[in-house]
Amino acid sequence: TGGIARIVATESGSILGATIVGPSASVALQELVLSIQTGVSMNELAATIHPYPTILSGIRGLNNQFQADKLDSGLVRGALKWIYGYRPRSSGTGERT
Repeated sequence: TGGIARIVATESGSILGATIVGPSASVALQELVLSIQTGVSMNELAATIHPYPTILSGIRGLNNQFQADKLDSGLVRGALKWIYGYRPRSSGTGERT
């Protein structure tokens, strides 16, 4: 509790960098630095078992958000729009795209 975390990754899931600010941030950064150095992708990192509740369980949450964002764009969005008339999440401006 009481911090922020951000992972920057490519569309394919390759981790480019991360920012974590808060208590015990160094614990979570260790896992991300090791992932970057060894070429572990977001998908592989998400498949890792993370103890709960710990700082590292937040890494799992970031991976889940990455996967959700991937599903909300591209081919999946187009297919859902075509089949069901799906509208994507709003951009925060009150307008829907």
